[in-house]
Amino acid sequence: GVVLPAMRARYATRRLRVKEAFVVKYEAGLSSAGLEMHRDGTLLNCVILLSCPSDFEGGGTAFAPPLGRTWTTAQGAGLCSCGQLSHGAAVVTKGVRYTLIAFIDEEQEVEEEDDDDEEF
Repeated sequence: GVVLPAMRARYATRRLRVKEAFVVKYEAGLSSAGLEMHRDGTLLNCVILLSCPSDFEGGGTAFAPPLGRTWTTAQGAGLCSCGQLSHGAAVVTKGVRYTLIAFIDEEQEVEEEDDDDEEF
């Protein structure tokens, strides 16, 4: 009721919906310590930090140029952005970082069927 309307206003979109949401575990020393630069299959995304920042070192959402920087948030705070910007997860160098990831798209308009034109 708050985040999606705010994102809709910010990005001038139609009504938004969460297409998919899941928890990701980034653990230091493993192949899952970070995530390479990529673009999402959805228009927008939102990353919410679930871990206490003192539980890990490193991490954050890294953006390729022209932004060219890494953003970190407080526990429970979210970073929402365009999924088409090249981004990744900075490597966690110590501990474990948990995030909730939400992929967000515009709602598709559904065409109404005209039952009068077809006979069964």
